[in-house]
Amino acid sequence: MSKLKDLTGRTFGKLFAVRRTRGRRDRGDAFWLCKCSCGRNFIARSDRLCSGGRTHCGCMRKTKRYPRRGPKESHGYTGTKTFGVWKSMMNRCYVPSNPSYKNYGGRGIKVCKRWYRFVNFLTDMGNRPHNRTLERRNNDGNYTSRNCCWASRAVQTRNQRRWVGGKLLSAKEWRSLP
Repeated sequence: MSKLKDLTGRTFGKLFAVRRTRGRRDRGDAFWLCKCSCGRNFIARSDRLCSGGRTHCGCMRKTKRYPRRGPKESHGYTGTKTFGVWKSMMNRCYVPSNPSYKNYGGRGIKVCKRWYRFVNFLTDMGNRPHNRTLERRNNDGNYTSRNCCWASRAVQTRNQRRWVGGKLLSAKEWRSLP
């Protein structure tokens, strides 16, 4: 049986290995008492620590991906196109790992507090019509009932921004260039 690595004093993400603790010796598993940067003690298997599979005690799962208001509710729209539009909107504005975040939340675009709850979004906007997408009339404005409507793809393309000659221009601006 090979000698196990001593991980005492090493840091793995938010976990600091304090000392070796219990484990099944017949399988060679080594467990480590770790202290998370959130203050909680946690026991982790050495192979999970070393492979990067365990980097926190679970505290990161508790952080909210985007703001919520009120208790969790059952609305019966999960899996519908309208719910998908709402969820995408929230993720674009509040989840930095979302590929579109830089164009929305990264630019300061926010969702009105009323729309943090899907049922309020549904009340204000109604069900998504066929072949329509959520559009902000003012491309630099927030997601609010006054600034949003359901629009066709043709209308949406007019609001696209592109880099032309080192400047960020709207479709209307770059199409009018000579």
